[in-house]
Amino acid sequence: MVHLKKNGDTEVLINEFTKKLIGDIKILSYYNDIAPCNDCRFCWKSPGCSINDEMQEIYKYLDECNNVVLASPIWFSSLSGPLLDICSRIQTLYAGKHFRGETKKNKKKYQQIML
Repeated sequence: MVHLKKNGDTEVLINEFTKKLIGDIKILSYYNDIAPCNDCRFCWKSPGCSINDEMQEIYKYLDECNNVVLASPIWFSSLSGPLLDICSRIQTLYAGKHFRGETKKNKKKYQQIML
């Protein structure tokens, strides 16, 4: 996952980084419609999230992907608000393990050599 500002420094760095990656790449930015977690605790009892937005697609992607890269410009000595919104919505993965008692099967990982 990536947080990008159009034509910004972070976008330039991510574009250079992704040139070396193999496979499908999904890039997110603050232009995506993703709301922050509102602590409704839906995820404590049910998989996923009660907020129906673009994060639903990301949950599927997170379940399938081998690697996740987070990148963000620094705003006021912190990660950007939109990236923090996305991170807060990953709460459902934590809740799956610690509240719903789910266990995930480890996927076979592959190594990629960057030249």
